Order: sequence, then C-alpha cells, then structure tokens
Amino acid sequence: MVFQIVYLDDFYKIIKRNETEQVLDHVEELITTSDDCSEEIDKIAANHNLGIFITDQDGNSIYNAEYISNSQMSSIPTFLFGAFYDEAIANGGEAVIEYKGGEMKNKMMEVFNAIMNEPDTSDLTEGKIAYTIPPKRNEPEQFRQNIGNDMAESVIYVRVVDVGDAKNVIMINSVLTPVDATVSTLKAELRIFLLSLFL
Repeated sequence: MVFQIVYLDDFYKIIKRNETEQVLDHVEELITTSDDCSEEIDKIAANHNLGIFITDQDGNSIYNAEYISNSQMSSIPTFLFGAFYDEAIANGGEAVIEYKGGEMKNKMMEVFNAIMNEPDTSDLTEGKIAYTIPPKRNEPEQFRQNIGNDMAESVIYVRVVDVGDAKNVIMINSVLTPVDATVSTLKAELRIFLLSLFL
C-alpha cells in the first residue's frame, strides 16, 4: 500500500498511457470496419474520460467525443493540426504530443515555435536590404490543454490511418495527472495508517 501511494502519479501515468494506446487501437479498428461508429466512440470516450477527435487528412471533423473538461480537441487551429499531422506522417503514421499545463513538452514545441516565428519574405525584392516588420500572428485560437491547471500533464496520441481510399486522423487526448483530491486522500490515509503502526 505504501509503495502504491508514494508512486501513485507514476503508476497512474503508465496505466493511462497503456489504456489510451489500447483505445487508439480499438478506435482504429472501429473506423476501418464500421460505417457509423459514432455511438461506440462516444461510449469509449466517456468510459475512459478521454477526448477522441477523428478528422480527414485536412482536419475536417468526422467524429468528436470530448470528455475532458479542461481541453477541447475540436478547437485545434488548422496550423497546429497540420503540424501534428506532419509529425505523424514523418514518424510512420503516429505521433505523441505531450503537454504540461498549457505548454507542449516535446519537440512539437520546436515545430510550433518555428511556425509562429517564420519571417514573411514574400515582399523581398532583389538588390534591396530587407527588414522585417513582425507579421501579425494568429494566436493559438482558443486551443489550450489543461485549462486552469498549470501542473497537469496530458498527452495527445495522433495516428493517420487509411480508410478505404482516404486518410483519417485519430487524435486521442488523455490527462495523465491523477485528480488532486484522490492523491491527497490516499496520502492522508497513508499518514494515518503509518501513525497507527507506531502507536
């Protein structure tokens, strides 16, 4: 019991990642073998407390089931969807994007920053010295992860699958941080248990 409570965060993250990977496989099977699986996808998302967003390769929504209150996959901006899609294609059809609070943790953040900081060279002409006026940037249009919890960790699994002669993109969003109330309760129970052992 002591071991489980002390390492609860780590156990929870491992369990949630494994669970999400299994759901990803199940959802892929559903969309490649069923004509209409929206009810089944909704049940899966609800039962596992996940966000499941399925699009065509251009980011147009096909199915959407969101059961994470502090994040909405359906609000993902086009440029960010494109970056996730490109990352998945470059990695053989899959990508994993990690967040801590509202910030991406892995190399996708570098891709995001590169997109946001590209200088506009469309007005450059030969023989003139170029200067750059920072272009108007579109902020990440309301797409945020872990709204209201800067310490929460989450992950988005992205998989590109062939469905007939089209490509679909499965994105599954999972919160990797256990609920604070559960952790606090278990730690309090551990203290009481350990105290009772020594009395």
